[in-house]
Amino acid sequence: MAQQEQPPRGRGFTLLEVLAVVAVLGILGAIGWRYFSTDRTRATALVTRANETAKGLVQFKQDVSCYPVTLQALYDRAQAQSTRCGLDGRAAWREPYIPRVTFTAGGNVSLADLVPGAEMALAVVAAGAGQQWVLRVTGVPNEVLGRVAETCTGGATLAGRCTVSIGSGGALGQFDLLFDETT
Repeated sequence: MAQQEQPPRGRGFTLLEVLAVVAVLGILGAIGWRYFSTDRTRATALVTRANETAKGLVQFKQDVSCYPVTLQALYDRAQAQSTRCGLDGRAAWREPYIPRVTFTAGGNVSLADLVPGAEMALAVVAAGAGQQWVLRVTGVPNEVLGRVAETCTGGATLAGRCTVSIGSGGALGQFDLLFDETT
């Protein structure tokens, strides 16, 4: 009786090898997501985060009667003790005015999840007889700032509310989002 020949085995990958490759690709994708996201996506996210924070500031002012010294007061009642008008805002503080975000040591909002090294702070700018309250986002690459300018001029609600300052000589730039004016 003749022995039957078995078909030659194909040289392939084992399930374990395939899973290892998928795991490595997943980890690299998760780590590199913010570096590979488009400038337009980053710009939109930055402007959206600034708008959400501005809404929280307006609500805080309605409740407390003035703006806080740091943005951390929008989330942490204890930080509302210091306000721009010298009032202790803790008694009138009603709720977290913004979702949980990461704060810097100075009480500003860290935007490192969107753009590494970027942060947002409350600033007041002289404007004629009054002043303008802005959210200043610093540490933004110029390519992203170009998209921020497009985002701010592309919608009726933001038109005229953004001022972009491109960094020179490869330096990072900033943008201001105007949310309140007093005369």
